[in-house]
Amino acid sequence: MTDLMAQRTCGTDVYQEELLSNPSYFKWFNAYKKQVKSVPSNRNVTCSDPLVIPVAVHYNGSINTSNTACLISRAQDQIDVLNKDFGAYNADISNYCIISEACCSAYPPEVLMQGSCIQFCLASANHPSCEPSGNLIGGFAITVGEHEWPSASNNCWQGYLNIFVSDEDPPGQTNLLGLAPVGGAANPNGNGMFITASAFGGLGSGCSSGTGIDTNGTYNMGRTGTHEAGHYFGLDHIFDGCSNGDGIADTPNQELENYGCPMIDGSTCISTAENTCGTQDFFFNFMDYVDDPCMFMFTENQGQLMYNTALIAGTGGTVAYKSNATVCDAASQPNYNPTFPNGCIIADPPIPDSAFEPTSGAITICSNKPINFTNTSEGCLITGWAWTFSGAGVTVASSTDENPSVYVTQSGTLTVTLTTSNATGSDMTPASENITITLIDSNDASCNDCGGTFTDSGGANANYANDEFITTTLCSPLQSSINVDFVSFRIEAETNCMYDELMVYDGPSDTSDFMGSYCGVGLSNAPGGGSISSTEECLTFVFRSDQLVTDDGWEANVVCAIVVPVELTFFEAIA
Repeated sequence: MTDLMAQRTCGTDVYQEELLSNPSYFKWFNAYKKQVKSVPSNRNVTCSDPLVIPVAVHYNGSINTSNTACLISRAQDQIDVLNKDFGAYNADISNYCIISEACCSAYPPEVLMQGSCIQFCLASANHPSCEPSGNLIGGFAITVGEHEWPSASNNCWQGYLNIFVSDEDPPGQTNLLGLAPVGGAANPNGNGMFITASAFGGLGSGCSSGTGIDTNGTYNMGRTGTHEAGHYFGLDHIFDGCSNGDGIADTPNQELENYGCPMIDGSTCISTAENTCGTQDFFFNFMDYVDDPCMFMFTENQGQLMYNTALIAGTGGTVAYKSNATVCDAASQPNYNPTFPNGCIIADPPIPDSAFEPTSGAITICSNKPINFTNTSEGCLITGWAWTFSGAGVTVASSTDENPSVYVTQSGTLTVTLTTSNATGSDMTPASENITITLIDSNDASCNDCGGTFTDSGGANANYANDEFITTTLCSPLQSSINVDFVSFRIEAETNCMYDELMVYDGPSDTSDFMGSYCGVGLSNAPGGGSISSTEECLTFVFRSDQLVTDDGWEANVVCAIVVPVELTFFEAIA
């Protein structure tokens, strides 16, 4: 393996595909993805008692015991980096707040991880009885030539995060910096992560013990360890596509990885990163591919997922972590102290620029359908949305909702204004639009949704996406009810539909009578047990998904049934 690598390389994606080809692992992994969401998400990011995970380091390849001081110091340096990066008290984390203050719309201050509540210690006591004490270096959980990736033999070191360090690539990999199983931390059965020797450590103070350790001039700050630990605790690369990104709500969608050290223009807030999805990439995130000095943060939702993954260990048959108080001496216990326990503090955020959609000059709308407005204002820490509506017989004059819906009762000009505000003040130039409304009677054929299909956002052949909040109103002609007959139904199951849900309202909006919330697999779990009808002309469906697991969604046929007035017979009429 060459000591200097031109670009970061992580073998996790390839390794994960290999793991998922095993049916038993595939089953476990899907169960893990669901279970990680069942862990309560009310962690205290300023926790005084974080979860401290013991670490064992296993050197291999050309590494020998000729310089044991080197082996110990590099292991301690790497754990120190992990603690700072996972605790959000790394020295360079303030870079994000500097970026955010200049460009808070593209880089919101609130998304910075406030601390993951996860820390690490190098195990120094009560070592596993299966490991001869003579194999350990300096009394620490450090071995040389004893255990190779991907697992400490015979599960000897289960209950630990095992870090396998070598100057030789794992089988099937080439010129690799590191790799780790996604979510492996949920079941620490002797597994762990691999780091190439030249990128293992953290202070850039390379040394040699058979071969160079922490000697790579580009990757010598220990961030390969942070990146792979992110995988181990459940994170994917952030460049997983524009449709769904990495499945984490507060990381922008990203199609391609970034290398080197992109720059951000503080005046335009545009970076030299790939920016392939129409938003600015978080290239500085630990789960991208930039050089060590240019990655310095996790997001708050990433921290939450990692903590949830760690809490699964020891439940449902998984292996628990060893007690750090038992296996780590007092000197090894970290000092958890996040730098920004409330996210970046921006005393005077720029006043936002108000904007909304739709902004077209003309809208043709059926009288039984709402006009849905979406706030698209630019700015950060926006706390207020003041909408006003007038003309075209609009049914409400104002709203403070971020994304309101209104009804009009006649054709004409609808005037809409939006003023947004934050702690600094309100936009002095409200967004305003005069929209020409052409109102169509709801009984018109063009207002008839009957005979169509109703599917989730992915259509009949693809999953819905994460973080959706979609409202759909289906209506029939007057004196008809609308029936929605489901052909398939598959929304992530949970007893109270906490994760993803399809809510149904008996009427033209989500203020109509609530008919129920639905999730699960199979038509019996669909609204109405597979078929649901309105009492009048419309049904409104609101679909909500969270930031993790998605599923196939639903497909349904929309059918209208004419309501036939009841006519009394002659005898009933005169009775």
